[in-house]
Amino acid sequence: MLILAAAAGLQLPVTAARRSSILCCAPSDTATDAEVDDGKSAALVADLRLSAARAERGFRVDGALEELRQKVEAVEAANPEPEPVDSPLLLGEWDLEFTDAFDVLSLGLSPLEVGRISQNVRAGASAGELQAENIVELLPPLSSLAAAASLQLPRAATEYCVGATCRRLSGRRVSLVFSKLRVRPWLPFVPWGLPDGVRLEAALPSAAVDALESLTSSAVYLETTYLDEGLRVARGPGGEIYVLARRR
Repeated sequence: MLILAAAAGLQLPVTAARRSSILCCAPSDTATDAEVDDGKSAALVADLRLSAARAERGFRVDGALEELRQKVEAVEAANPEPEPVDSPLLLGEWDLEFTDAFDVLSLGLSPLEVGRISQNVRAGASAGELQAENIVELLPPLSSLAAAASLQLPRAATEYCVGATCRRLSGRRVSLVFSKLRVRPWLPFVPWGLPDGVRLEAALPSAAVDALESLTSSAVYLETTYLDEGLRVARGPGGEIYVLARRR
C-alpha cells in the first residue's frame, strides 16, 4: 500500500500489467479476523493462568476470587471447541491450576501440605465413555520449606486417587460415577511410608456403576466449558470452577 501511495503522489504512469504486479506484491498490514481472535484468546488464557498461579490454585486467593471468576468467564466465552467431550484434546494428563470448589480447597486445612493435584482422562471401553482419575498428593509438614532450602529429603507422600466412569450426556457434559479408590498412605510409624508400588485399592462392580449412573446423571456431572491444546476449564453442577493445564 505504501508503494501504491508513493506512485500516485509522483504521478508516474503505471501500465495495467505493472499495476497488477504491484498489487500482488504489496504486503498486507491487516490481520485476519481469525488471527485477531486467536491473539485475544491467547492473551485471556495467559492472564488467567498468571492470576491462578498467584492465587496458588485457589488456596491463597486473598480477596481476588470474583476477579478470577470473571477471567474464567472471559476465557469460556472464547472456547474454540463447541463439543469438547468428543474432542481427542480432552484426553491426557491435566494438572489443576485453579479451583473454587470447597471439597478441593478444604485439603488446605490438613496438617499435611498439598502437593500435585491432577486428573488423567482416557477413553473408556465403549463409545461415549471416558475414564477419569483424580489424583491428590499430600506431603509431610514443612516439605516446601525443605525444598526451598534445597534439602534432599525423601518425599514421603500420601497419594490418593478417585476413579470415575464418565458417560456422554452432551457435547459439553459427562456424567460422573466415582467407582474406584486407590490410596498410597504415609504412615508415621514407618520411616518413609509404604514402599513404592504398595497401594490399597477398591472398586465398584460394573452393575453398580450402571445403576448409579442412571440415578445420578442429572445431578452429578462435569461440563467442559473451554478446551484447547494446553488449557481446559470445567464446571461442576454447582458452577464450581476447575482450570487445568495439560502436563508436558
